[in-house]
Amino acid sequence: TLPYKEKLYGRDFSKKQANGTSDKRSVFFPMYGLVNADGAMYAVATGSDATASLTIEPSDAADRIAYGGFDFQLVATEEIRMSADEDRTVTTYANKAVLDPISVDFTFLPKTQNKWTDVAQSYKARLIDEGKLSTAGTGDQVPLSIDFIGAADDIKTVVGVPTEYIVKLTTFKQAEEIVKTLASAMPDNELVLSYEGWSTGGMKSLIQNSLKVDGNVGSVSDLQALQTTAESFGARFFPMTDVQYVYRNNLFDGFTTGDAARGILREASYKATFSASNFMADKDGFYGYLLSPNKQGDVLSSFLKDYDKRVQIDGLGLTYLASDLSSDDNRSHFVSRNAALQKAQAMLAEAAENHALMSNGANLYALSALDVAADVPMDSNASPLIAYSVPLTQMILSGTMTYVAEDWNAQADSTYYTLQCIETGSAPNFTVIAADNSSLKYTKYDQWFNVTFSTIRTDIETVTSTVTDALSDVYGASIVGYDRLTDQVVKVTYDNGHYVIVNYGSTAYTADSGVVEPASYLKG
Repeated sequence: TLPYKEKLYGRDFSKKQANGTSDKRSVFFPMYGLVNADGAMYAVATGSDATASLTIEPSDAADRIAYGGFDFQLVATEEIRMSADEDRTVTTYANKAVLDPISVDFTFLPKTQNKWTDVAQSYKARLIDEGKLSTAGTGDQVPLSIDFIGAADDIKTVVGVPTEYIVKLTTFKQAEEIVKTLASAMPDNELVLSYEGWSTGGMKSLIQNSLKVDGNVGSVSDLQALQTTAESFGARFFPMTDVQYVYRNNLFDGFTTGDAARGILREASYKATFSASNFMADKDGFYGYLLSPNKQGDVLSSFLKDYDKRVQIDGLGLTYLASDLSSDDNRSHFVSRNAALQKAQAMLAEAAENHALMSNGANLYALSALDVAADVPMDSNASPLIAYSVPLTQMILSGTMTYVAEDWNAQADSTYYTLQCIETGSAPNFTVIAADNSSLKYTKYDQWFNVTFSTIRTDIETVTSTVTDALSDVYGASIVGYDRLTDQVVKVTYDNGHYVIVNYGSTAYTADSGVVEPASYLKG
């Protein structure tokens, strides 16, 4: 059996990756734990956590003892292919070692605290005491998260010449109308609105060093009007801004490839897109240069100055700052991953001074600054060592801040997604455009095949209404109990005394408080 090994805080995109077969979601917290009948314990990497990986090694035929713990990588490596054959590779090593102090501490819980919720509660209390976890709270309205896509790029042939053009998907005024429609249809939910692809170039934007509104979606005054409308309905609005990646390199735009982070071989680093069909890097896909961590803070400061001058919007989305953490192997200006973490925290703190913040992901270093953690997975990374998963991330975040599930649009089963939102206490999330889905056909964004608002409006209302009913007694409270009643039935208990039983199975389950129908829930 292969070992389980995942890097804390996700991939380092300054290091090349041959293919997308090993793409995984971030391990958000630098901790692991054990529970059994005698109690529980958990370990926390408190020094050099950004260089650590969580490793679980099973026993093998040679009777090697199984073990689990942190591996700390002092010298970064990169596998270079010598030919088309992936088996012929050479390992290259970084020019500098990371010699920051390494520390791990252990907490042991008594015999009466022998569940994962006990581990989560203990760790949560520690994070709050250390000021590492936001206590912004959630309110008592179950949020409905909507992610608008403004514009995207495509290629068309003009007089035989491939020419890029911008596809208009959702203007600010169209987004206003959708907000009005949803606010009227779902008055019991708080709308949490994010907006991507609004900057010049759409999804493939220029460097974000100032407020650059793409004319295809509207003007600066239209952006402000959308904020005003959202605010009038009690909605939170987060224009998403990406200060880590640069998707276009135009003349005199404030970016040159010299500003990009360097890999071990001193090439400019970028975040690759991998084909869904063969998992190989897609050169025509959506990718961007990785801006050096030395440059990201200046870009954000410049953007904030212009943003605050030209619009009055309380919210701001920093797209990947809570999910992506990368180093820079530039030999003149080396930035270790530990140093990059400190720079990310400084950026988040600067932005949080005057703004409510949203970001995709929930890496620990970001949580003290975030109001909304978006795109939080409800399943664990796949591994043959995993028998079942528990929502540890949501146990820790519950009651402290708003966390939003992954997109409904890409899910294979709407009912299963709904039940997962109920189990984990997550706000459902929908990617939405005003244009027809066919606008994205044959573009590099064809993963958005089911996003037209008029088409999915009924699904939005159905899923959200179900989640809202199930969580009506518990939303905003903390998860303090989690029991697997069967392989298909779980009971989640909150600190206000209420609970929800979720039945994923195809047969009814009889609980002490009543019958839980198949693919349904029971609250009490």
